[in-house]
Amino acid sequence: MKTADYTPKKARQYLIRLQRWRSLVALIACAVTVVCSVIAIAVSALYYGSKGVPFTKFFQYFTTLSNMVTAAASAFILPFAVLGVQRKRFVYPKWLTLMHYSGTICTTLTCFFALVVILPYDRDFAVGRANLYLHVICPVMVLISFLMVESNHLFSRKETFFCLIPFAVYSVLYVVMVVAVGADRGGWTDLYKLNTFVPIYFSFPAMWLLMILIAFGIRRAFNALSAARQKKMYTCWGKNPDPLEIKIEVFGLGRLFGIQSELNDLTIPYDLLETLAKTFHLNADDLVKVFLKGMLDAVKEKESNQ
Repeated sequence: MKTADYTPKKARQYLIRLQRWRSLVALIACAVTVVCSVIAIAVSALYYGSKGVPFTKFFQYFTTLSNMVTAAASAFILPFAVLGVQRKRFVYPKWLTLMHYSGTICTTLTCFFALVVILPYDRDFAVGRANLYLHVICPVMVLISFLMVESNHLFSRKETFFCLIPFAVYSVLYVVMVVAVGADRGGWTDLYKLNTFVPIYFSFPAMWLLMILIAFGIRRAFNALSAARQKKMYTCWGKNPDPLEIKIEVFGLGRLFGIQSELNDLTIPYDLLETLAKTFHLNADDLVKVFLKGMLDAVKEKESNQ
């Protein structure tokens, strides 16, 4: 067998295509999220400012704050996505994954609350003008980007509750400023009518229950999708593949990386090789060496042919 002509089986090239898919989806979805959030926040601020509403009041809204968090998370992910497109290798820090998750929970609540609670009695406030972006378009884009961007991370219950901290801080602040202080003493008006139609001691626990259900629903969907992707990634190798066959395929994957990447963009997908090693009880370092050998051989051949 001539290694110079070797490429892994088409089904197993999914490992390579996955890297491109992750990077492109992250780049497009996060870019759209940032653009929509910035436009919506700017338009809303200008509109309410023209009505004489103080600029600081605009930041009392949970909608505004949650969209700012998701826009920031998406903006932070963009450089990693661009790098992933260049290197065919998309990874980003765990703290950013948690920030993305937290923002997704908050904006999903915003969308649900606007469409189910506010829309029946105030259509303009729910989906009028820039609120259509803040309450519907941005939350939907954030949810799609979160579920579609793969990070090789499964969220635990502890992490889910951790991601509810921003909502917890806002909800306590809301009760203090609306109920304890009151608008007549410099506090907030009841922006979300939580103490208008029903007592706060009923609406507050109900809102928390809804938030927890949304958070764990998103967690379940994300973890299920991640597990399905992992299963798809490794079922192409069969149930009991020969260790030598796996190393040959990993060598071929290394060659693909070497052929398709520029010299300065070469990278080793250690997390994928480590998962492959754990799945089939192999040594991860051995797979890295095999992958690196294939990649460097391809680079040398490419340079010699130029």
